[in-house]
Amino acid sequence: MFGIEIFTKEYFKNSFGERLLLDVYEFGFKDIKKIQRSTLYLMDGDLKYKDVLVISKKLLIDKVTEFHIIKQYSASKYKIMDFKILPPISSSSFSAIEVWYKNSVTDTLVESIGKAMKDLNIKKSINVKIGYKYYFYGTLLSPRTLNNIAIKLLVNKLIQEYNVIK
Repeated sequence: MFGIEIFTKEYFKNSFGERLLLDVYEFGFKDIKKIQRSTLYLMDGDLKYKDVLVISKKLLIDKVTEFHIIKQYSASKYKIMDFKILPPISSSSFSAIEVWYKNSVTDTLVESIGKAMKDLNIKKSINVKIGYKYYFYGTLLSPRTLNNIAIKLLVNKLIQEYNVIK
């Protein structure tokens, strides 16, 4: 099982984070200095590291504006919502929220990845789960504050689930 986390490179505009930061300020959370969002892909199946590297480089990232981190997990030790990858900005003060689509939700992007893999001659059967991780930099936020941000701004509870990471 592999996890891929994709980040926007530091010197490119962080439009999503900037917009979300304004929304968070409107809710009164003024101690946050920066927000960054990454995209998470969890891939389970008969894959080798080189397969995941090809999928990541040829299908998932824009080499100019993004970079990725790949991590291998033991299937028996991994649980969804345990995507422990270090944040791309060195900071001792950050909190994070992971948002994943529920298993019952059909994700068209997952279907597209499966079709594109066949075009790359990767004929292996895999399961892909997609999510997002939001990093909040600045003063450490309480779990209650992070839950409020998730519920009010990030999560559609009908189709998504989330986890607060301290």
